Amino acid sequence: MTILFYRLLLPPLARFPGPRLAAISRWYEAYYDIILGGQYTSKIAELHRRYDKQYGPTIRISPHELHIIDPDFFDTVYIVWMSVGTSITGLMMPLTVFGSVNNAILGHDAHKAHRNAIAPFFSKPNILARENLMIQNVHKLCQHINELFEAKNSFNLGAAISAFTRDNANEFILGKSYNEIQLKDFGVGLSLISGGAGSFWRIKKHVRWFGPASNSIPVGWMMKVADDGTKSFFRYLEQSEQDTRSALDAASSSKDGKAQKKTERYTMIHQIMDSNLPPDDKTFARVHEEVATVTGAAYETTANTLRLIFYHVYSNDKILQKMRQEFSSFTSSKLLTLKELEHVPYLTAC
Repeated sequence: MTILFYRLLLPPLARFPGPRLAAISRWYEAYYDIILGGQYTSKIAELHRRYDKQYGPTIRISPHELHIIDPDFFDTVYIVWMSVGTSITGLMMPLTVFGSVNNAILGHDAHKAHRNAIAPFFSKPNILARENLMIQNVHKLCQHINELFEAKNSFNLGAAISAFTRDNANEFILGKSYNEIQLKDFGVGLSLISGGAGSFWRIKKHVRWFGPASNSIPVGWMMKVADDGTKSFFRYLEQSEQDTRSALDAASSSKDGKAQKKTERYTMIHQIMDSNLPPDDKTFARVHEEVATVTGAAYETTANTLRLIFYHVYSNDKILQKMRQEFSSFTSSKLLTLKELEHVPYLTAC
């Protein structure tokens, strides 16, 4: 009762409007996420319609969170969010660059060391040196879409984009090609589960012991009870773990790793092994966590952005025609490089 009384009346968030049940417990959110299958986002929109006219664009959606529907406030809240850090309890990867921000034991110094170890790998010159990877995958994607079109088969463009970004991320970071671009359905099940769909991730978010418990269960057992999307995710994790171990062995035994820095064989794992990190930070367990976190962060964020762009381009004929007109001025049939694309004004604006 003391906790309920405190959450309702005493904390700084108490002055903001919102459902009392949401202020008392995260189980209000869990009901919409788990029982109703991920509907809390829609519920938040409904709450804003209910409270905005009288109270403004800020509502309380949990004992510890506010939701703001004011675009003009984005810069302010983003700066505050970045300075405070983010909660990654659900990810349970405290040894990574992302996880060490909030790790009370490791803290700032570990975060800085882990970040500095991989930052050069993501520099613009290093990405440009591997631009051919992305160009090859663009060709594969276009070829597969043309084949589907000629066969008069419909396809999921969103899944195609996710497969494209996953293949790019895995090849660039891990040096491994999974060729999901060429799958008939573009691996749509993995795309859905990676984007946060499915009950597995929602349960992990609200039932804190579920994540550690599920991690201790053999993958084979989990595969027997999981849905198709979750099974594809576990298969991907198994393959990623195996490939990370192989790449780590290769990087550890490589004598000319630094000489390969501008080649496609030089992976983020090589970058970590060549860094000044202590041996404890170069173990398989930590490197695998880093690879899993960075690849996961790389592909779905990029895919979401591309899907949003494609939606607006293809939903607005004026935008589409103007973009096509801009590209019609290029006489060469070859794909443009990033340096060339950066000087295409309307594309850049889009």
